[in-house]
Formats: sequence, C-alpha cells, structure tokens
Amino acid sequence: MLSVVDYGGSGTKTVPILCLGIFALLPMMLATAGLPKYSRSVIIGTAVVLIAILGFITFQTSPLPGHMLAHPAWQEVVKLNPDTVPVISLTPADDMGGFLKIALCAGIFMLGLMLYDTDERALSALKIIGIGGGIIAIWSILQFLLLPGTLGFGQKKFYLDSLTSFFINRNTAGTFLGLLLLALFTLAWRTLEPLEIRHIWGRITYGTGLTDNQKKQLLHTGFYTLLLFATFVALMLTRSRGATAATFISLMMLAVMLVFGSKKSSATSFARPTLWTRIRPFALTGAAMFMVMIMFSAFAGRASLRIEAAGGEDGRFCVMPFIKSAVADHLPWGSGLSSFQSVYAGYHEAACGISRVWTRAHNVYMEGLLTFGIVFAILVAIFVVTFATIFIRGIFKRKNYGFAPKLGLAAIVLVAIHSAIDFSVQIPGMATSFAALLVPLVTISLRPSAGRRKRQSRSS
Repeated sequence: MLSVVDYGGSGTKTVPILCLGIFALLPMMLATAGLPKYSRSVIIGTAVVLIAILGFITFQTSPLPGHMLAHPAWQEVVKLNPDTVPVISLTPADDMGGFLKIALCAGIFMLGLMLYDTDERALSALKIIGIGGGIIAIWSILQFLLLPGTLGFGQKKFYLDSLTSFFINRNTAGTFLGLLLLALFTLAWRTLEPLEIRHIWGRITYGTGLTDNQKKQLLHTGFYTLLLFATFVALMLTRSRGATAATFISLMMLAVMLVFGSKKSSATSFARPTLWTRIRPFALTGAAMFMVMIMFSAFAGRASLRIEAAGGEDGRFCVMPFIKSAVADHLPWGSGLSSFQSVYAGYHEAACGISRVWTRAHNVYMEGLLTFGIVFAILVAIFVVTFATIFIRGIFKRKNYGFAPKLGLAAIVLVAIHSAIDFSVQIPGMATSFAALLVPLVTISLRPSAGRRKRQSRSS
C-alpha cells in the first residue's frame, strides 16, 4: 500500500526502505514458521531466479579480462579518462537501483506466500486487496471530481484531464484499476453464484421474506458490485486506451471461464436435464459478455476520443523501428538494466519529435531485450510457463476455489497485453500490487482439495 500511496513508489527512498523491511521479515518468517508445504518450491524457485538476476547484473557491471564485451561507448570515455574501466552496462552505477525494484516484488511475493499459506488466509487476502482497491477507486473519483489539481496529497502537474489515482501516469493507474476490476468481478461472482435467484424472487413475490443467509449473501453481492462499479468508472476516467482494451479482453476471458466452470454448469443430477440446464452456461456467458460490452461501450468514450484524435500517429509507434535497431545492436548481453534512456538517445530521429525525452520504451518486452538481452527472454518464458502451469493445474484441481486460478490467468493476460504498449509493470507501485494479487491466487491454486487433504492426513 505504501508503494501505491507514494505516487506509485516513485520516491527515491520508498523502494530501498520497503526492501529493507521485507528482507528483514523474510528470515524471521523462515526461522519461526518455515516454508509452507505446498508453495515451498515456488518460493525457492523465486529466490533462485532473483539470485540469478543479481548474478547477471553483476556480470554486466563488472570488468572482464581485456575489456571483453564492453559497450563501445566506453571507448570515448577512456579517451577523456584513461582510468575508466569499460564494462557491458552503459549505466553500471544505476543498475543496482533497478535491481531493488525487482527484489521488492520478489520479496513481497515470497513473504506473502509464507503469510497466506491456507485457503482461508488467501481468500481473506484477496478480499482485503479487492475492498482496499475499491476504496482507493472511490477516493480517486472524488479527488478527480472535487480536487482535480491534486495528486494524492500533493499537487498534480501532469494528466490534469485524466484520473491517475495515486500514480503520476494515467496508463499505470489504468493497469492498476484493471487488475482491481478483475478481482472485484471475481469476488462479486463468487457471492452471486450460490444465490438461487428464482427462490429469492419467489419469496419476495409471495411475501414470505428472505432467510438470514440470503440477506447476508445479497448484502455481500451488493457491496462488491458497488465497489466493482466504482472501480470501473475510475478506470474509464483514466482515459487510458491500452488499459481499457487490455481490461476488456481479460474481463471477457474471465467471465467465460467463471461461467463455464461454475458449480451449477458442471453439476450432475439423477434427474433428466432440462433445456435450461443445457443452455444455461451459454446463456449466462452471452449475458455476461453483453453486459461487459455495453458497459465499456457506454463509458469508454473518453478513451475512444483519444484513439480517434491520435489515430496511427502515436509517438510510440514512430520510435519502435529505432528501438528494434538498438535491440539488434545489443543482443545477446544487453546494455544494462537502467540504460534505456542513455542508449536510445543515440538512435532517436527528429522525425519522431524533439520535444520529449524517451525515458522508457513503452514496450516492456523491447526494453527488456535491449537492457537485459537474451536473459530477459528466458526470464519471461520462466514466468509465463510457471504461472500458467500453476493456474491451469488449479482450475482442474480446485473445483470449489476455481475462481482463484481463473482470476490469476486473466490478470496475467491483462498485464501481458498492456506491457506491449506501455511500461506500467515497471512502476514499483503497480508491480508490487500485481505481485501481492498473485500471492493468494498461487496459494489457492497449489493447495490440494479438502478431500485430498483429509486422505493425506489419514494416511499419515
């Protein structure tokens, strides 16, 4: 939460302070509680990958014999200062600062898996994230409407026509709110699914009144729906084209998975199935998709206006050929984790504008290949294969908790799509929020069903 409130963790002291706290707690948790049984391999794997990243950064920033593989730009520096030691990275002094951002996300993920190691704790964590995010969305809407010149607790200088929540950039806020929208949609669906609407309608019609359990379920559904709508409105007010499109695609995907994987659509009965029983999943899927399309069509006008105004003249597309050239010149070892701005400056052409400084590629994959080389492609492959395997396994193994792995897949799709046209996941506040959301979803997906746990306890 601190990394979000502090303007997305953009403060110079936020990331180091959080890293210090997280990595001080990790050994304490390890000494007192040990590694969780079912997520042990994921925690160990995360630690191994983090150490490997640190090792590669050390390789990029350390001198090699005979200045082997050193960046050619260092030759000019040596002419001015013969004591300079050339290395692969063009920004060796800044790369460790970039590593701290990666370490913070990994640390939050590992610590979260240790803390929320049961279904009940994981579900509580997901509810906290959803409710807390919904409150942030409501706060952001009120601040945007009543105090449009403020950002969090300070003055807003950029994107005055767009809601940015606690972030500086509207696209980062859009990705953040999109993830919250998926989480709240899942929580609302989970409370709505057990409700027998026909029975409730019959009780209301005949004046028999609702049971206490039905009232409680309706209250929870209404609460999550209210937060869901507020988050949706906040997302639309960001005017982020990429975040809106990515959220739309992932939300449609999530709706289809939830409907076809629901208990009612997969339930078996000795009674002969009726026509409604057969078509119910398709009808609900169509209704869910129709509602999503109507909502986005009705409220996404601000983002649509930006698309119409910009057309195909977005600066990100103009600079992409030059970024590709930079990537080709720096494979396979990269140019240093924090070196994009320094490297790209030598490739930029005036035809794409001279009024701005390109500090990021607006494409996580291209910037990763430029700065981290072929190792970045390996890391992306490891991430996708690992989490896809975890969540697909969870869909088939966790019937009662199947909503969690489905939400996990949808969240990864959202971030993956938007990362192709923006840098939201490179902002600490957004990245740590994504890591925190994955924690309960991974825990639930890895744990066996209640029946299997009982059989394991009896056999032991």
